[in-house]
Order: sequence, then C-alpha cells, then structure tokens
Amino acid sequence: MNFSFSDKIDGLKPSVIREILKFTSEPGMISLAAGNPAPEAFPAREVQEITADILSKEPVSALQYSVSEGYPRLRETLKQWLSRRYAVGQPYDDLIVVSGAQQGIELSAKVLLNEGDTLLCENPSFIGSLNAFRSYNVRLEGVPMEEDGLNLEALERIAGEKGGEYLHKMLEEVDPAAADQIHANNIKRVIRAIEFYRQTGTRISEHNEAERKKSSPYQLFYYVLNTHRSILYNRVERRVEQMMEQGLLEEVKKLAAMGCARDMVSMQGLGYKELLDHLEGRCTLEEAVYTIKRDTRHFAKRQLTWFKREKDVRWLNLPDFHDNLTEVLDHILQETRELWN
Repeated sequence: MNFSFSDKIDGLKPSVIREILKFTSEPGMISLAAGNPAPEAFPAREVQEITADILSKEPVSALQYSVSEGYPRLRETLKQWLSRRYAVGQPYDDLIVVSGAQQGIELSAKVLLNEGDTLLCENPSFIGSLNAFRSYNVRLEGVPMEEDGLNLEALERIAGEKGGEYLHKMLEEVDPAAADQIHANNIKRVIRAIEFYRQTGTRISEHNEAERKKSSPYQLFYYVLNTHRSILYNRVERRVEQMMEQGLLEEVKKLAAMGCARDMVSMQGLGYKELLDHLEGRCTLEEAVYTIKRDTRHFAKRQLTWFKREKDVRWLNLPDFHDNLTEVLDHILQETRELWN
C-alpha cells in the first residue's frame, strides 16, 4: 500500500540520534555519543520515594490533566531558583515546563520559524535541533564558535552577505527593546547586543536601564557645552577644511599603501572611508570633502541627542556667556564652590 504524506514529512530524513540509540541499547554497550548516562547514576531510590510521597499526598494533582505550561508550583519554584542562581527575573507567565530539550526546541521552531527562513546556528550544533529545524523547511547557516560564544567576525561577514536586517531580526527575537533602539545599519551595536545576551542571559536593554538608574558614589557636575546650530555647523566645516590642509588625504594614501583596507575598524572613522572612496575612483575629491562635512554634522547632531537622554546633565549655552570660555569656566567654578560650601 502506498501512503501519501505531506511535503513536510516526505522531506524528513531518518533521525541519526534514533539510529545511534539502537546500538547503545544493546547489553554491554558503553555509549560516548548519544548522551546516555550510566545506569548506576540514576537516582532510582530517591525518585521512587518522591513518587510514593506525591501519590500519597496529592494523587489527583499528580494523575489528572493540568495546565499545558506545567505544574504551577513547579513553575513558581523554577522562577525563584532562576532568580537566585542566574539573576534572571523572568515573569511567571514566561516559564513553560517541557519534557526535555527536544520539546523546547520544537516549540521554539514552531513559534518562530517560517518556511524559507534562514536560521543561524552554532557550528557544530546539536543534531536533534538541526533535525527539528529542517522539518520546518528552513535554510541553516552555521556560525563558528569561540570560547565565549559566536565568532563575531563570522557574524559581520554574514551581515555583509545578507544585509543588516538579517542580524537585526535575530536581535528582535532576544531583545525587542534593544532592536527598537538600534538601527539595523548599526551592525556593530546589533552584534554587541546579541553577544551580550548570549554571554550573560540578560538583555542589554535591561542592563542599560538598570545602569541608568544607579546613582553615582561621587559628587559631580556633568556639563555639556552647546551653541547655535549654525555656529556649530560652521565650525564643523572649518575643522574639516583644516584637516585637509594639514594632510588628511596624504595620510589616507599612506595607510592604503600600507594595506589598511576599508573593512578595518581603524578605517571606519569620519574622513578615512570617504577619502578611500575618492582614491578608489568612486567620487571626486570635492564630493568626498562634502560628504565628510555632511556626515560630521550628522554625527554632531547625534551626539547632542545622546546627551539629551543622559540624566543630571547641566547644559551650558555658549551664547549665554558671550561665547567667552573664561566666563564659562568662572560659572563652573562658582557652582563647584557652592557645592563644597
């Protein structure tokens, strides 16, 4: 008789783990592959005593159907243990008790994966997880591992091949708040947030929020100088012109001749990558200088936005002091004396 199965089932391959277990179940076989513990390691007596105690005191709770998320008292106990052991404060409703790692993997795949998705996974990975992922018809992309987690250079290479949005979706899954705050094009910050979560089990957005709430052990004044936007932008343009006059183009030429490429972190600074575009024939020198000025203005604007989010900032508007830095310094000294007195 011929049976007709779904495309999903027809595409499945026999489980390697199941084939291994066929051999490891033979008497006298010692397995180093399938993760079978030694029989003498089973706490059979303790499990027997606990089971007898539960059936004696709460037979209905033990034998009756319960909520699918798991026994409520066990979930509450797990929540408290996770908080004590790992400082992970997951809400009660976010905890689901599963029968084993494989069920947890299957549930995660069912919730998060769509057919045709590309999934980044550790290389090497658990065979059982790969089989589960393949059953959802996704493309698997292995990322090499290091002692402290995923290889970040490999992640950057994948981002270069598939685009920043690809990694940004990974961040959305583990830290939606950080994904809202970090643009997909800011690949280094996206990777840093993913790395932080993988290494600590804590979302970087939660960590940053906790750090912001901390009070400093020092008495300090946090000053930020500001001026009219037109004045600031004019100074930015003058500074770029001065850098060009003092040999920025020649500096970039020498660095390129020494083998410094545009994908190096040291060559990502404002001025370097734009002049590399000129040297490689992608734009004229005038266009490169214009881009440096424009991007530096944008950077200055982002700096002001960043300072506005900082708490305890004391803003000093230079026009209020007649653009006189001596008056600014006198004002700072006066406030400091008042604090000490």
